[in-house]
Amino acid sequence: MRKNSEKYGKLLKIDIEKIEIGYGVNMSVPFSIEDSELQQAYVVKKDWRNDKELFVFPISMYQENKELNGWFNISEDLFSNIALYIDYGEGCSFTIRKAIKH
Repeated sequence: MRKNSEKYGKLLKIDIEKIEIGYGVNMSVPFSIEDSELQQAYVVKKDWRNDKELFVFPISMYQENKELNGWFNISEDLFSNIALYIDYGEGCSFTIRKAIKH
């Protein structure tokens, strides 16, 4: 995952906007990378001290032009140690991880 994230991470676009309840996060990802189509997108919040996932939630993506877009809102007190994970391909799939931070 580390090599894929370094190689393809720049293709994942994340925009963060301060909103009344905390933050609005918009993302845009390619429909496919190297002939592998997107399978799923999800956000993970992790407690790094205990190497434990605190929550994982899927992101519903919608197609606009040649990219897939998704969004979520999160309160300010939860907006740390979160990352976007994108899985591409079937069978021999690969994952890209990108930190979400402002």
